[in-house]
Amino acid sequence: MAKGRIHRTGRRRPLSLVSGYGIVLATSIAPLRAQSLSVSPVTLTLAAGQQATSLTVRNDAAVETVVQLRPFAWTQAPEDVLTPADDVIVSPRIVTIPPHSNQVFRLLVRHKATSRELTYRLLLDQIPRASEPGTVRMVLRLSLPIFVDPVAPANPDVRFRLASRQGDPVLMLENSGARHALLRNVVLHDKDGAAIAVKNEGSQYLLAGVTRAFAIQDTSVRSAPYNGYRLTMESGKGPIVVALAR
Repeated sequence: MAKGRIHRTGRRRPLSLVSGYGIVLATSIAPLRAQSLSVSPVTLTLAAGQQATSLTVRNDAAVETVVQLRPFAWTQAPEDVLTPADDVIVSPRIVTIPPHSNQVFRLLVRHKATSRELTYRLLLDQIPRASEPGTVRMVLRLSLPIFVDPVAPANPDVRFRLASRQGDPVLMLENSGARHALLRNVVLHDKDGAAIAVKNEGSQYLLAGVTRAFAIQDTSVRSAPYNGYRLTMESGKGPIVVALAR
């Protein structure tokens, strides 16, 4: 079985597009703007001894809008699973934001830091106003990640291997570290350097302690041998190149 390894230094269904809502999964650190709303920051990270933080939402529309925030515990099994989080307090939970105005939301995480990073998601819903008969108003739903650092400094520890599932090749990614890894542009390369696309139709995050399978589009990739194969990806901290040895 081929394996590669890197060290970085430093059942509810997953939410999807629902009728009348557009969902945006935030993975950037830059302010996020969608329709008439802008949100900053879009990734909330709390230090191990920190329990409170804040989020600013701006309404740039010419009319007021109603916004609701709901916290969820976030796990992967291996796809994203969200369950209501009683240990995260948001204030206010629902508020009307006047036109061309900012609203600051306060967040309190009551769960103390542990040896592994704590992960949550904050759903921001724009509540629709009444629409005229025969029309549908498209409103916004944002899903913002919340990370609470572990008590001791930690990094992701991502391992790679190639395997077979029902006769088809798959790329297995396992994060045995205590922090999440951010995965973008995952590409497998054969011994001649040709790129083999890897399908990632789910979250771009690989949470601590999670293993996920990624389908490989080129079915000629089989279980032996793997000499010369390598993997490239973007981790959020620059490109990574990993050799897959036998």
